[in-house]
Amino acid sequence: ANDVRLPALRLDKSSAFYKKIKSVDTWFWPHDGHKIKNEEASQFYRHSDGVFSCRVKLTQELYLKKKTEINNVDLILYMRKINGKYLLYNAATNG
Repeated sequence: ANDVRLPALRLDKSSAFYKKIKSVDTWFWPHDGHKIKNEEASQFYRHSDGVFSCRVKLTQELYLKKKTEINNVDLILYMRKINGKYLLYNAATNG
């Protein structure tokens, strides 16, 4: 249950953001299961040709042994087009 894949989200492996998240080991807690709810994408902005950002909100429920941890996620994601594909190259918390 701890291996979560986001197939629609591709990362720009040349970005500083990618290098930073590769070194962070606190993103995923050991858990028995999870559920993503209330997904919402809004505030799409085109910054230049092939570069845009959008706001992503969701609720993540992590099922731990004796409790459920609720995380409300609110991020601004930054994408750029490389070789015909949009890749995530940065993210920031919103609020």
